[in-house]
Amino acid sequence: FAEAHYWLGRMYLVNNRPDDAQKQFATALEQHGNNYPEALFYQGIAQEQLGQPANAMTSFQSVVDQVRDSGLAREAEAAIARLKQP
Repeated sequence: FAEAHYWLGRMYLVNNRPDDAQKQFATALEQHGNNYPEALFYQGIAQEQLGQPANAMTSFQSVVDQVRDSGLAREAEAAIARLKQP
């Protein structure tokens, strides 16, 4: 149940547990063939909170690649731009 892992990850993020959240998003992505842009986006947020900017940028870029011209892609692009700032 990829969606259950996704929502559990979201709950962990809200409760300031990014490590647990990242694990749940990784499981959701694995079960969904890595084609789950929402899970990728929030995985990027968890990675950013864990001090893993390169991993976060990769996750955000995957969102852009999967759902171009969407609101989620624009949010991912904004996150990438934020991470590139010194």
